Amino acid sequence: MKIKYDDLLVDKIKLNVLQSDEYATSLLEDLDGVLKSSDLNQLYVDVYVKEATNAYKEGDYKLCEKELDKAVFYGYYKNDFKYIDELESYNKTNSSSNNNTNKVVRNNSNSYYNYNSNEYIIPDSDSRYLTRSELSRYTKTDLGYIRNEIFARYGYVFSKAKYRNYFGAKSWYYPDPTVPDDESILNNVERANVHLIKSME
Repeated sequence: MKIKYDDLLVDKIKLNVLQSDEYATSLLEDLDGVLKSSDLNQLYVDVYVKEATNAYKEGDYKLCEKELDKAVFYGYYKNDFKYIDELESYNKTNSSSNNNTNKVVRNNSNSYYNYNSNEYIIPDSDSRYLTRSELSRYTKTDLGYIRNEIFARYGYVFSKAKYRNYFGAKSWYYPDPTVPDDESILNNVERANVHLIKSME
């Protein structure tokens, strides 16, 4: 049976994805290669904007920013966000009161990043042992990004497009084809964190 690809089909898929009890991005990964890239990107935008809206309503402004940044990666214009004025007002107030708590450290690729930046999901996963309880707050999809964030710091070149695209959008990521395809590059903390995350994925 041949299914006609049209706007009606895309709308039905969008409705099912947005109403799903599962984390929607894991469903969208299964649609890679099924939907046109423009339609798939728009679905990612819709999902991340929905997550950002939910986070904003729950008062989790950091999570709201992270979800918006993901939406922007797929072509969303951040100023279109319904609560952008309130969010920017909160961020200005919060950043002025936290100016003295910014911690800048050097990473393995000789660049610098800020611990208060939205560039990392878990900024100190290279120097602190993560716990099962804190990781349990994340979805399986998120855990994949957290695990690969550890490798990305070294410039690991990813074979999967979703990781190439995600880390390619980060200012600190510099792909290095000479980085080995194993855990030998990791320190003991990173290796332990990777094993823990893998056990939960």
